[in-house]
Amino acid sequence: MSGALSQVWGMINGLQIFVHLPLFDISMPANAGVFIGKIAEVATFDVVENKDVFDGWLLTIPETNEGELNGRFVESGYEHRDMVQLLGVGFVVIFVTLIIMLILCLTNPLRRLGNKIEKVHGKVSNIIFWNFWLRFLIEDSLVAEISVCCYFFNSNVETKENSSLADVLPRDIDSQPSYDSTYQQVNTFLASSMGMVLFVLPFFVVAFYSYHHEKLAEKKFKSTVGECYAGMKKESKSIIFYSFFFLARRWVLVAILCWSFFSKQVVVQLHTTLVLTMVEIVYLTLWMPFKLKLVNRLELFNEYTAMVLLYHVFFFTRAVSDVQV
Repeated sequence: MSGALSQVWGMINGLQIFVHLPLFDISMPANAGVFIGKIAEVATFDVVENKDVFDGWLLTIPETNEGELNGRFVESGYEHRDMVQLLGVGFVVIFVTLIIMLILCLTNPLRRLGNKIEKVHGKVSNIIFWNFWLRFLIEDSLVAEISVCCYFFNSNVETKENSSLADVLPRDIDSQPSYDSTYQQVNTFLASSMGMVLFVLPFFVVAFYSYHHEKLAEKKFKSTVGECYAGMKKESKSIIFYSFFFLARRWVLVAILCWSFFSKQVVVQLHTTLVLTMVEIVYLTLWMPFKLKLVNRLELFNEYTAMVLLYHVFFFTRAVSDVQV
C-alpha cells in the first residue's frame, strides 16, 4: 500500500513542477499554456472554488481584483489575490481537518464507552495527529509557499522596468483590496502561520527524524509521525535527506520564481532548477531510498523527465530569436 501511495505522490510531485513552467520568464505558446492549465487543476487538486463553498455562510469572499497578479501567475492558476482562494482545495482540507480535530477532542471522553469506539477514535487520532498534517504540508508545500508570496509580496513585476528592494516588500495598505475585516484577518493569519511553518519545516524534519531515527520502524511511531517516510528504507539515515531536500528545493524554486530580482533572470531560473534536479538524481541513484525498486525507478523517471522538459524550455527563451525553431 505504501509503495502504491509513493508512486501516486511521485507522479503528482512531478506534475507540480511541470505546471509551474509558465512562471519562468519564457514565451509560452498559447496551446501549451491551455494544456498546462488543465494539468494544473489535477496537480494542484484545484477541483473546487472556495468562493462557492464558503461565501455567505462562513466568510464574505470578494470578487477577484483584476490586474492584481501578472499573467505568468494567472496562467499557473494563481489568479486570486487572497490566501483563501489561492490555496484552493487546500483551504477546504485545512478547514475540514480542523473540524475533525475539534470533534476528536470533544468526543475523547466517549472512548471509555467501548473497545470499538476507542479503537476507531484512536485510529482517526493517529492519522490526524500528526501524519496527515505532515503529509499535507510536504506535498502541498510548493502551492502554499507561492500562495504566501502572492499574498504578502508584490508579484506584479511585469509592469516594472527596474527591480528594486521595494518589489519584494509587503504591499502598501492602499493597494490592499477592500475585504471584509474578518476575511482579511483570516487571510493574514493563514498566510503568516503557513509561511512560518513551511519555513521551519525542513529544519524540523532533519532535527526531529535524526533524533528519532531508531523509532521509525516502530509501529506506534510510524502510525503517528512516520508517514512521510512510508515505503522507505528506515534502517538508513540517508532517507532523512529525501524530505529535507524535497522541501528545501521548493523554497529555492519559490525564491527564483517570485522574487523580482530573479523573475527576469531566466538563465538563473533554468540552471538553478536543473542543478536541483541533478542533485535529486544523484541522490536517488546512489542511495535508492525506497524499498521497492519500481518506486526508485519511477522517481528517477520523473526527475529525468523534468530535466528533459527543462532543456526544451530553453527554446522558449529570448536566447532563441527564430520563431520557427
